[in-house]
Amino acid sequence: MSVLERSSKDRPFTPDGDSSTAPDRNRETSSMPRVLVIVLNWNGGEVTRRCVEQVRRQSHHAVDLLVVDNDSTDGSREWLADEVLREDEILALPVNLGFTGGMNAGLHVAMEQSYEYVWLLNNDAFPEPDCLARLVKEMEANPRAGIASPRLSDL
Repeated sequence: MSVLERSSKDRPFTPDGDSSTAPDRNRETSSMPRVLVIVLNWNGGEVTRRCVEQVRRQSHHAVDLLVVDNDSTDGSREWLADEVLREDEILALPVNLGFTGGMNAGLHVAMEQSYEYVWLLNNDAFPEPDCLARLVKEMEANPRAGIASPRLSDL
């Protein structure tokens, strides 16, 4: 697990664009820190489905999922919306903003909804069920930490 220290000068980045169509995720949760997992999809329905399944198996239960679809052209956005995701789990972008722009759109939602933590997860990552719980535990134990990342294996 790697941790970087956050500067008190850091300010949240607010991307241009309107995320008013994003669902309202403010709700009562347990005492566990709330985490939004952001997964970017672009023409990758099946791999994104596998990633979503792994997110749903996480042992940390105060977790919400947001799949940001980066204007897919292969029908994967519609398939994911119809077959895999709940309505409040997808943010369909009208244009492809690239990796950074897509993740920034998801981060904007996370900031609007006051999540304690955000997990940026590539759609081809399939984390072990305890991965998020371990990341949150590390962040809670190190309040000056600005980022934590799991170790990659099975490459």
